[in-house]
Amino acid sequence: MELKDSKAKRDFYTIGNGICLLYLALMLLLFPLYSRDKYFDILQARFDFFWICSSVFSVLLFAFVALYSLTLKKEERKEILPSLFWKKEEGKKKPLFATDLPFCLLILLFFLSMFLSGYPYETWWGSTGRYMGVLTWLLFFTVYLGISRFYRFKKFHILLFSVGVILQCLWGISDFYMMNYMHFFDNVSDLSKWAMFAGPVGNINGYTSLVLFYACLYTGLYLQEKELRWKHFFMGMMLLCHIATIFGSSDNAVLGYFLVFLLLPFFCWKDNKSFGTCLSVYFLFFLSLKLAILLAGKGQSILQISPPGFLFSMGKTILPYLGMGLSGILWAIGRFSKKELSMKLFKRLYVLLLVLFFMAGAYVIYDVNVAHRYPVLEQFSQFLRFDDSWGTGRGFIWRMGMEYFRDKMPMLKRLFGYGPDGYFMLTNDNYKVEVEQAGMGLIDSIHNEYLNLLLTIGVFGLLAYLFFLKNVFTVFWKKEAENSAEATFGQTAFPFAVSLAYLAYLTQASINIAVPIVMPIVMIVTFLGVSGKRAE
Repeated sequence: MELKDSKAKRDFYTIGNGICLLYLALMLLLFPLYSRDKYFDILQARFDFFWICSSVFSVLLFAFVALYSLTLKKEERKEILPSLFWKKEEGKKKPLFATDLPFCLLILLFFLSMFLSGYPYETWWGSTGRYMGVLTWLLFFTVYLGISRFYRFKKFHILLFSVGVILQCLWGISDFYMMNYMHFFDNVSDLSKWAMFAGPVGNINGYTSLVLFYACLYTGLYLQEKELRWKHFFMGMMLLCHIATIFGSSDNAVLGYFLVFLLLPFFCWKDNKSFGTCLSVYFLFFLSLKLAILLAGKGQSILQISPPGFLFSMGKTILPYLGMGLSGILWAIGRFSKKELSMKLFKRLYVLLLVLFFMAGAYVIYDVNVAHRYPVLEQFSQFLRFDDSWGTGRGFIWRMGMEYFRDKMPMLKRLFGYGPDGYFMLTNDNYKVEVEQAGMGLIDSIHNEYLNLLLTIGVFGLLAYLFFLKNVFTVFWKKEAENSAEATFGQTAFPFAVSLAYLAYLTQASINIAVPIVMPIVMIVTFLGVSGKRAE
């Protein structure tokens, strides 16, 4: 009977995995390149692709589970169906993943916020915002349930995924050079538009957030890979994505890179080899900065019609040379010294440098905004001076939203929000005159995903989202059992790489907008990482 049960269960998961692979092929290869009318309706087109494709996938997979369960014997059904939701640890029944219940709670709060908003249609579709309403998040949840339960990682899947990434990066790089290979800029005489839109995403902030996500994903894979040919492949992909991110010319990437590179050493103290690989990551990033500057001078580019971003400006300084030199010296010290001495010394030095760095950073921000003692810092005022004009008007939008939350927002709406993706309704109902006077036309997002959630799904919704994120990283960074040496690449290296990519995305999200052009890819890859931590 056990053999029969085992075969039934194996067939069950094999068919479910096949359905997942079809969906992943559509969403990770075709979806990022799909368009109907160039950039003119790209947001609507991608949303339609996502919600239709994800709805079909969810219905098909759940129908398969229901129909397949009818073919099972009672004993088989009792064995297989509970395994979709529960696992046993130390004799206790627990949810399959630590993310299950927080995600379910988050979706319930999305629905509750919609019902209390007074705008059920708008908040269901997100039609007055960026189509990040209840439907989108509900589909994220159903896709999560399907992928986390059924997907089975295979290393060659990364090769197929990388084909799509290469096409997206090359498209964006070609737009940096204004080549217009995809003819999205045909008959566009306003050259400023050429600098504002790039690649298959459109807006440069969205495009850069996506290629940054890819860059950090391949960084993690490069760090964890032990086989030389794969390591070289991941290194090449990392360099390509770094250059595509720099050419994206959005300063949002700086935050994502900053936090990921800040935390990397804490994952690499275990031995000199891991630490040396970590240092090579820094070396390759600084090399990418210089390569980008070198390549940017080859022919016409958007730099001739738009000021360079922060990463380009940094690449023109001596900093990349210093970074490459320091990385090389530290690598040599770590390579040729005793493990105990070098690691202990590096840890202490790094923590000291972090403390000094944050103290210096805090003072620089204080001087630029308050003291004004050092005129040399004024050249960075566009990045560090926090007023209404900061971040292309983000300062004004943030202040307006937080003043409403603090002074005018009813308590019920503070707790449950104005309605999912309902920031336009909030500004239109309460700040229409102020927005018109500011010359902004309309404001449908606060340009900060966390503040946006606070105002649209309330304190409870934001806390549920943060709780979900905390549990995502708990799953990713959970220590393996004693037999971890036998764990597969998909159970260790891939989830770790996804965690770095997701961390980079979440960091830049503090000054960016969630859109169904980028977010579905980010969430799906994150779910793939979660699925890798499933105990087989």
